[in-house]
Amino acid sequence: MLSNMLWVSLGAVLGANARYLVSVLMVQYLGKPGYWATLSVNLVGSFLLGLVAGFILGKLDNTHHYWFLIAVGGLGSFTTFSTFSLDMLFLIQQQQVIYSILYAAVSIITGLIFVYLGWMLSRLI
Repeated sequence: MLSNMLWVSLGAVLGANARYLVSVLMVQYLGKPGYWATLSVNLVGSFLLGLVAGFILGKLDNTHHYWFLIAVGGLGSFTTFSTFSLDMLFLIQQQQVIYSILYAAVSIITGLIFVYLGWMLSRLI
């Protein structure tokens, strides 16, 4: 377990810095609004997690150190949206389309509610 945590930590440092660099590039150098950087990271991260999951889970398994380094740590810190998208894909692959739609709706709606509640709480503190 400790070995896996080290792989996750290393990947997380790389993924978080990659996300920061994408944001800096898009906002400061290309003059795009911040949400374009977020959208780009979410889409690229989703594609990469699909690629990595298809490769690693198809040839190795989810206990291999590459999984912890790239998928859990790297892409997990690059974007959590990619994990959300992969979870939805797994539900669809298991013929759980309704659950996939519910998962998406509940995640988005409750996520918005919780970010609003956090925002409002910050105003009271």
